[in-house]
Amino acid sequence: MKKREVRETSHRVLVVDPWGGGDAQYLHGFCAGLCEAGISMTLATSFSFVEYGSTFPVERVFFKNSDSMGRGKARTIIRGLEYYSGLKKVISLAASGAFDVVHIQWLLMYKLDIWFLSKLKQLGIKVVYTAHNAIPHVDGESAVAELKKIYSLVDVIVVHGESIKDELCAYFPDVNPDSILIQKHGTYSYQDASFDSRTVDAEVSRKVDSYERRYIIFGNQFYNKGSDRVLRMWSGGNLDLSNSLLIYTGRLTEKYEGYEEALENAKQLPNFLHIDGYLESNLLNYLIHKADAVLLPYRHASMSGVVFQAAEFSKPVLLTKVGALADYVVDGYDSILVENEDEEIERGIALLESMTADDLKLMGERLADNITTNYSWKAIAEKLNESVYAQEK
Repeated sequence: MKKREVRETSHRVLVVDPWGGGDAQYLHGFCAGLCEAGISMTLATSFSFVEYGSTFPVERVFFKNSDSMGRGKARTIIRGLEYYSGLKKVISLAASGAFDVVHIQWLLMYKLDIWFLSKLKQLGIKVVYTAHNAIPHVDGESAVAELKKIYSLVDVIVVHGESIKDELCAYFPDVNPDSILIQKHGTYSYQDASFDSRTVDAEVSRKVDSYERRYIIFGNQFYNKGSDRVLRMWSGGNLDLSNSLLIYTGRLTEKYEGYEEALENAKQLPNFLHIDGYLESNLLNYLIHKADAVLLPYRHASMSGVVFQAAEFSKPVLLTKVGALADYVVDGYDSILVENEDEEIERGIALLESMTADDLKLMGERLADNITTNYSWKAIAEKLNESVYAQEK
């Protein structure tokens, strides 16, 4: 069958993502997909955005100085001022008449965002907002009142799965369900999976290589991430894990009851490797490469980019059935899905333990193929063009 061609459109989209620093694989993929679909677009993002050979226009308007500052009160103040300045520049771009649609990927400071969206509404321009989570991962309940105002000020809300739509409608019954579009999360772009093992600390390498089976948890740590559930199981569960290593990395973004005790108990074990804080890419890539599976024991989540990062490394994932996570994997084929209970997480790890290294390798290869084949950014952009951008406001 001949592929359907997408003609050049007249839709002019201003994509807004203040968080455009670092690798920004999602953002690169999204913008490249819009261009492939024939959509004229410009990205308004942070000064730390790295282009990686991108061909779309970029306006750097956010966080000129604060992105490179260490955390502290001074950074918080400067960051707030720079965010306000960036929003004002986006309003000017939207008011220029050069765009038909403003598609916002992230809103970061809700009180300022409500002012920002009110200004866009006065301009009469169509506003699309991607709600990556119905409410934030961290302390989301406290943001419901502000998010209610935010959702009332946008024309279309984009979410990454049916369950996220259901959750959003439950928290915000005043939102018209017809204004919510399900847009799948696309593959990571420009993900660098390479590493140089010669630069990895010798003690880390020795410990990693001394175990037959290795699992990894990485990324920001907070209550809903659920990592403490695995930590407690590792030090006091019912499984014999003496030949398996748990690699645990990342920065704790919020303290919560029971976490520190669980971590300290796990740190007493020989089969536990803890590297605190953000990891530079060479070390993180090395550790993911060495792992047999990635663990995602979420208590609550809408979506997680870790699934796509694991797919880039052809690693299977063990994950709980929360949010839209289950929409992107096939249980028992490319991943292990378990109910959102501590005992079920232990059962899932027991299942991983029962599999051979070749079984896990095949499962990871299937996940990589699944994500690459089914979550093309071009196809996602074409759907957005037809069902959102092309529709009358």
